[in-house]
Amino acid sequence: LDIADEIKNITFIDLKIIHKQLLDALLYLEGEGVIHNNLKHDNVVVDKDLNIKIIDFGMACYIKDLYKVFKDENLDIEKLKEEYPHCSPERLIGADQNFKTNIYSWGYMLKTSSKLFVSQNQEFLYPDLIDIYEHALQVEVSARPSVDELIFHPFFDEIYNFLFCFNNYEDVEGNINNTLFDKIGNKILIRHSQFEFAIYCGCHNEKNDETVTRLLTTKIHSEKCTVCKTGFKISKYAKFKLEVSGQFFPIHILKMKYIKLIREDFLVFKSQIRLKSNPSIGLQEES
Repeated sequence: LDIADEIKNITFIDLKIIHKQLLDALLYLEGEGVIHNNLKHDNVVVDKDLNIKIIDFGMACYIKDLYKVFKDENLDIEKLKEEYPHCSPERLIGADQNFKTNIYSWGYMLKTSSKLFVSQNQEFLYPDLIDIYEHALQVEVSARPSVDELIFHPFFDEIYNFLFCFNNYEDVEGNINNTLFDKIGNKILIRHSQFEFAIYCGCHNEKNDETVTRLLTTKIHSEKCTVCKTGFKISKYAKFKLEVSGQFFPIHILKMKYIKLIREDFLVFKSQIRLKSNPSIGLQEES
């Protein structure tokens, strides 16, 4: 099914899972130097397990070899906006695109999809939703967040609410549904047939990811942003880290397919471990 059909039968957290996967895919494309240039509902397919795939790369281009669809100076821009609302302003006027061109289209997809859940007079109940798509839909290219900034937005926190501050719990091992958990100090080793990695507690004191550090300290990602009047919001889980083959990454880099595999088992493991008799002072469990 394409996302336009599937979106009618999903929950609000499903919407978050789908759009987080889209950001994961855009981050991958960025690493390959690719701009999709036509990201919209019809070009995303979703299977029954909510795994997504971006299709139709007919208008895609490399960042080093830009492809401009709209080049005629005599084109009616207002008419183009009506016909191609998912396209970024810079693309419609024939200006140079960059990776943030995809971000605008992603924001349009999220905004339109969310209308199935949020009526106009209920928008105030979903501040994180509005905040993230308004950031993505900034007209000024440099005012839009990058993919690796958007993935840290608290709009996605519900996806990570299985995490908790486990530093003050007793060390223990467990086997849950053939997933091995080994809690050692401020990390939990997770071994599965498809992967192996360690999650470090949010109070772990090693250096944070550069993007996380910048967002935590400066808050405003761009001086040109019209939304960042009170600062760019950042996930309360941003300090949790992932260790893979000796390298550290923010937990938000973990692909959704792995999160879906460990989420329920992680909660079961949480119910089986006990607090230390003399826990450290000042550390609180994530809610």
